[in-house]
Amino acid sequence: MKILNLSIYTWANGGPAHVIHDNTKVQLSMGHEVDILCPYNEGDEFYPVPSGAKLIPIKMSIWSKFYPDFSLEIYRFLKKNLQNYDVVHVHGLWNFPGLVALLASNKKIAKIVTIHGTIGEGAMRKGNLKKRFFWWLIQKKALKKADLIQIHNKTEEKDLLNLFGEFKHPNTKLITNGIDFENFRNLPKRGNFRKKLNIDDEKIVILFFGRLTFKKGIDILMPAFNEISKKHENVILLFVGPDYGMLEFINDFIAKNQLIGKVIIYGMAKGNEKMEALVDSDIFTLPTYSESFSIATLEACASGLPIVVSDEIGFGYEISESKIGVLTELNVDSLTQNFDKILDNQQLRIELGQNGRKMVEQKYDLKIVTTQLVKAIEKVVKRKSDF
Repeated sequence: MKILNLSIYTWANGGPAHVIHDNTKVQLSMGHEVDILCPYNEGDEFYPVPSGAKLIPIKMSIWSKFYPDFSLEIYRFLKKNLQNYDVVHVHGLWNFPGLVALLASNKKIAKIVTIHGTIGEGAMRKGNLKKRFFWWLIQKKALKKADLIQIHNKTEEKDLLNLFGEFKHPNTKLITNGIDFENFRNLPKRGNFRKKLNIDDEKIVILFFGRLTFKKGIDILMPAFNEISKKHENVILLFVGPDYGMLEFINDFIAKNQLIGKVIIYGMAKGNEKMEALVDSDIFTLPTYSESFSIATLEACASGLPIVVSDEIGFGYEISESKIGVLTELNVDSLTQNFDKILDNQQLRIELGQNGRKMVEQKYDLKIVTTQLVKAIEKVVKRKSDF
């Protein structure tokens, strides 16, 4: 198969770029061809491209401020080249390239959509009225034309049903994200990241890894940490990730609550530096309001970290089933209590971390989940070729 992915493929886009990268590696190993069409703005840093894949960067126009990823050059490319692919894989909703690809008339091309959390409560909260108007205007019609819709969790399935109303898409598959566990089999030596930040060995580091954006629950995390830091003087909160609108809030909260030295903001970490940050932490937290299927949480589990997360990470059911951490409600009191529970018990933290590594290796290794996706796509392609 020759596959074309449509997505912003930059470091700033986080999860979707990571998913495309990892899926592409497996698809290439299975003998498929993969291209990635990436709308970009000046100054964007592209995500690494697996050897054998092709990145097609096309600059967005000034109108992309009003319509996400808009570019006449993207339209021209798709109109001219879409017929050369067996599969076009649209990542997310509400964007211009995906809309053009889904509305294309060529019936031989298999059209795949991965929702990527773009219809969850947290995602819909921003620009809700505009998105709902756009849904009824054209997005619903376009999504109906998808031959396969990949969802990551049951909540996303319900969200999709609610948006569609009476219509039920005939081919919706729940296929989770995964990560390459081989990258986590031999972890870096502990201590390098702490040394860089002058964090003592006896400190317990709570890691927030991801974009600093409201939907990740930072408004709950900061006051909860303020409470536990009064009881646990050796606790550090470490933010690793790019700012998406919450840095000012964090800095103001630090200043007002005298948390200087107790909260560290590092910025983005990539590659080995990211692995060192995970290894040098003791607890991972993500009290998110909305997540399709958190790659960052999977990576934390694969690194042996116990997790304190909300039920909205995309696989909250695994928390109690696999005993990998604790679930928190989306309020300060619940998060504070759950931090206390895990901070007071080092042996529990060790056991939860060990369970997390086993869970990822057995259920969410990249080869397992990507193979499921490829098989689902191959069925669509075969059906289209027989059409």
